[in-house]
Amino acid sequence: MKKLIILFFAVISLSSEAKLYKILVTSWSYKPGFDYMLHLKSPLSPHHFVLDCQSFLHELVLYEADREGSDRIFEVYFNPQSCYDLGSWIISHTDMGGKMCFTLDTVEQTVEISTENYQFCF
Repeated sequence: MKKLIILFFAVISLSSEAKLYKILVTSWSYKPGFDYMLHLKSPLSPHHFVLDCQSFLHELVLYEADREGSDRIFEVYFNPQSCYDLGSWIISHTDMGGKMCFTLDTVEQTVEISTENYQFCF
């Protein structure tokens, strides 16, 4: 019984650290001084959200606050071609007025992008 209780609390503590972020992206801009680093803009999120296809590590990064120097709370890495393809798709989709919902799972380190259920994104 004691082991079961310990296991129960271990599972609860792990699940409390699991965090899903749902970020509505409606537009983008280039980060100043970079040719292929996109600041993904969300009207509802207090976070700084960047797709970096220019640095040595190609990554999607969510920062704690919408300012430079804030802590990273999520990051996922891409190979160069996948990063460029994603960036191009984001640019063309949002430039045509499209919206998308990024669901970021901090435990699984995964990203899901939906263009259909963005109204449930916050």
